[in-house]
Amino acid sequence: MRFFSWPTAVVLICGIVFIWFFAGTIVLSLLPVYLSDKSNFDRVPTHVQLFELRYATTLTDTKGYTIGDIHALNAQLNKELHVGTLNVLAVKLPSFTDAKRKRRAISDCASQQNSTGDVLIIQFTLSSDRTCATAKCRATLIEKVKTHIQTKFPSLSLPVTLSNGTSISLLLSLCSVSAISTNTNSKLTCVDGIKNQDESDADCGGLVCAARCGINQQCTKNSDCVNNNCHQTQKTCQEPSCSDGNKNQDESGVDCGGLICSARCGLGQYCIRNTDCSIGNCHQTDGTCQVPSCNDGNKNQDETGIDCGGLTCATRCGANQACLYNSDCSNKNCHSLFQICLAESCCDGNRNQDETDLDCGGSMCRGRCSINQQCTKNSDCANNNCHQTQKACEAPSCTDGNQNQDESGVDCGGLTCPARCDLGQHCTHNADCSNVPSCDDGNKNQDEMGIDCGGSICTARCNLNEVCSNNSDCSSRNCYTLFKICLAQSCCDGNQNQDETDVDCGGSICGARCSLNQVCSRNSDCFNKNCHQTNKTCLAPSCSDGNQNQDESGVDCGGLTCPARCDLGQHCTHNADCSNGNCHQTKKTCQVSSIPLNSSKTKIFEISPK
Repeated sequence: MRFFSWPTAVVLICGIVFIWFFAGTIVLSLLPVYLSDKSNFDRVPTHVQLFELRYATTLTDTKGYTIGDIHALNAQLNKELHVGTLNVLAVKLPSFTDAKRKRRAISDCASQQNSTGDVLIIQFTLSSDRTCATAKCRATLIEKVKTHIQTKFPSLSLPVTLSNGTSISLLLSLCSVSAISTNTNSKLTCVDGIKNQDESDADCGGLVCAARCGINQQCTKNSDCVNNNCHQTQKTCQEPSCSDGNKNQDESGVDCGGLICSARCGLGQYCIRNTDCSIGNCHQTDGTCQVPSCNDGNKNQDETGIDCGGLTCATRCGANQACLYNSDCSNKNCHSLFQICLAESCCDGNRNQDETDLDCGGSMCRGRCSINQQCTKNSDCANNNCHQTQKACEAPSCTDGNQNQDESGVDCGGLTCPARCDLGQHCTHNADCSNVPSCDDGNKNQDEMGIDCGGSICTARCNLNEVCSNNSDCSSRNCYTLFKICLAQSCCDGNQNQDETDVDCGGSICGARCSLNQVCSRNSDCFNKNCHQTNKTCLAPSCSDGNQNQDESGVDCGGLTCPARCDLGQHCTHNADCSNGNCHQTKKTCQVSSIPLNSSKTKIFEISPK
């Protein structure tokens, strides 16, 4: 029996399908309304959340520290948490200008041991691979991340570089984990893990995002990098080096100069010192490497001082600058000994002021000129005789234009000059016109060394401080060998006098002892305490000097040095010192050996009684 026909069945099935489709449509249309009362539905399948960790530190001066590579920390967090894609944005020690904010930040870590230090903040974003459609789901995920952080990272150790360049490992203690609320309906472009906007790498660099890129991340300029160093060729953030195209480390120019980099800077590049430059010349004002010039602040070219002197530069050197010639100095006075431009003086080795020759003559200098030096008047000369025609200091003569020697007039009269004085010329005696010079005419003439003294003609000897040529010219019998002036006898006059055994040495008056080959009378006259007793000269100790020295036991005998053995009565220390091989062990002199008559061992003969 058939209940339904085939057409009836088809109609029934279509009705049931229609009813289910209609009901489903109604349910799906009402579901968002239902869910809107329960939570905020997020149509973005993957949620990006910003987290902030706070750690207690022992640091109290954030200006003196920089944090190390944050990418290693990023890798460590991703490896341990397994909760999605984690991207560390910043690791920073905040510098609080407000004391209340700093105390509030420190109070977050009040339970930590290092609560008195600054607070280190780590910020990262988390892109969950789990689709959350509700706020409850996201809250659960956030709590899971917090729990993982508190479990896995209650403490951290981060590398920190001090302001002096020293690196330390900084131990951190976790204070708090917080999820920073964001507008889920807006796109977090600086925390989306994507390189967009003007970022040089994902979520870092550029002007829009605050985060700076770490080592090996892409960059376009130095400010894109957390260490402010973008390699100008590779365009990645790198540690400072000598090939990164930036001026860093202790470089004076880009990748050149300083102590770290071996490359020296070329022309036009910045420099601090001359050694920074390949040509060894750093302009001291511009601070750039330049070819040597007359205004670079360095002594180069043929300059005698810095940018002065020589033939190349027009500028002449000022006071206390180096020079070689007078023409190097602005005041035309280069001290001949010190080779420095100095004010004109009476001891600079130059003829200046009103000097008639080098450092002598004139009214300003006390020094008087010597023979053959230039002069203008007699007072310029040490001997008070300036030749009036040749204008040079000369010994008095009969043609010098001066009245000197025993002349009664200028170059006439007296005994020295053959010329007799003409009518009207000065004279003192009739003999000035006909007689010869004498040793009592009050003039320095003949071969006298002083006025009427010294020389071979006059018997009178010159007094102290008068000119002399040898000891015989002086009444003191002492002509100082250096200055040629009669002086009292002394221990430094270059003569052998007083009780000296040689020139200025030996004797009891002078403290100086004589050197080798100088004359002596006793050993104490010699610096080596050895006066040869025959030659009477100071000699090195020998085996024939008449003194007991070296290792001699007696005078020139005994010991190991001298071959001669000592005679009877001379001092000895061993039998071998004596020529007869017998040194008396008590008296320590060489003596004839005595043989006891009652000694059977030494008996040679007996005298029998008759």
